[in-house]
Amino acid sequence: MSLLERRTQAGTLALTIYDFEAVGDELPVHAHGEETVHITIVARGRVLAFGDVWEMEAAPGVCLDWAPDQVHGIRALEATFCRSGDHATSLPS
Repeated sequence: MSLLERRTQAGTLALTIYDFEAVGDELPVHAHGEETVHITIVARGRVLAFGDVWEMEAAPGVCLDWAPDQVHGIRALEATFCRSGDHATSLPS
């Protein structure tokens, strides 16, 4: 399993893009404080977002709005990483 991570900046907005290379790849359970709370936008593929006692499936276009200190993780239900010939392609920059 491989979780691919890319960080970029768009003005004052910090972006982290994760690609899940295979079904079952996972962003481990974690939480963010008030200063680092964020949203997650599912760009492609289906994922399972989960916490201590909850889970929900999210499809492309779904925006998950995390509360400060809300424990959450994400598991790929579909691969979101595409290989074309000898190139690896991901979400556009």
